[in-house]
Amino acid sequence: QKRGNTVRLEKLSSEKTQLEEEEAKLRERLGQFSSDVEDRKSTAQSHRGTVEERQQRLADLQERLVNLTVELDDLLRVQAEKRSRLNVLKQLQASNEGVSAGVQAAIRESEAALGLLADQIRVPGEHVAAVEAALGRHLQLVITRQATDAQSILASLNEGKKGRADIVALNLISGGAPPAIDTAKLGEFGGVAALGQVGCDAAVQPLLDRLLGRLVIVPDLDAAMRGRERHSDLDFVTSAGELLSRHGVFSGGRGNGNTSASLLARKNEIAGLEKELEGLGGNVDELSCEKGDMQGEQTSLQAGLQQEQNELRQQEVSIASSEGELKALENSQRVLAQKIEGVTFELESLAGQESEGSGKRDQLAAELVSLEEREVANSTLLGEVTGVVEGLRGRRDVANVE
Repeated sequence: QKRGNTVRLEKLSSEKTQLEEEEAKLRERLGQFSSDVEDRKSTAQSHRGTVEERQQRLADLQERLVNLTVELDDLLRVQAEKRSRLNVLKQLQASNEGVSAGVQAAIRESEAALGLLADQIRVPGEHVAAVEAALGRHLQLVITRQATDAQSILASLNEGKKGRADIVALNLISGGAPPAIDTAKLGEFGGVAALGQVGCDAAVQPLLDRLLGRLVIVPDLDAAMRGRERHSDLDFVTSAGELLSRHGVFSGGRGNGNTSASLLARKNEIAGLEKELEGLGGNVDELSCEKGDMQGEQTSLQAGLQQEQNELRQQEVSIASSEGELKALENSQRVLAQKIEGVTFELESLAGQESEGSGKRDQLAAELVSLEEREVANSTLLGEVTGVVEGLRGRRDVANVE
């Protein structure tokens, strides 16, 4: 039984050692798997953060693109409307709409005609009505350099019965300019010298001096009346186009408000529309460029987002697989731990049996020693008894002989 227990103990000890080694390897593998799973989770979390960030950026881009598209469409609509208006005005200007037939014929057929006075002057928008009212038909003056040119144009108009025209020869405008207006006193009734508000080339300036040299622009007729009380030698025109001449003649009234028929207003509107269209064109180009950049970024983000989502799905599948394997390893570890506990329990049981057997062996050995001592004493006593028996036998034999 002792030998059997010893063999069993050795076998269980070896099995326990193997189980402990296997458990150590399993624990090491579990640690590696846990670390690997944590790394994958961290990578997946990073991918998830990137995906969410790109999704948010993509949503912001889409919202911005919608707003930008609306804004760009509005700009394009405004641009188209203004360009259409500009084309109409340019066509009217090219056809000299609002200009008499004789003036149109003079400009069209004579190379000596330098253009209309309206084309040679520059008037701010707030003074257009006043200057137009003051110049009146003079705005359609055909400008030439020489008197002979004017005579030639008039002869052509008479021969062809093409209408009448007013023609000015710049070489005939000579002599001193009209007396300058004392502008310091105009402020008393809110007036400004008209000549200082109108720009022109140097060649046309003498003509403009004679046409507008004595003209004052005032806010209204009341101001014109106050001004005439102090300066009866001046002409007054209001910002609305009402005239009070030095001769005491009032002129005024209101048209239909069609700026297309106004030479100066049309000219200013064309310049304003061209400037606005230039600004709108820059804005449209800028918004179009921005929209193109956003669409490019959107395409790139969508491609990157798709790739990130694919990688995230792969990471999640890999993590799920690793977690399943990790659970299997943990189950194996628990089974090994249970086996080790069973072997340990059996070893402890065998060790207890071995201890109990050792005590019984010691007791039996002590009993054996006692029995051996008794055997020796009994052998000595047996020898003595045998001697006595032999003596008694001898005596018996003697007695029998006797």
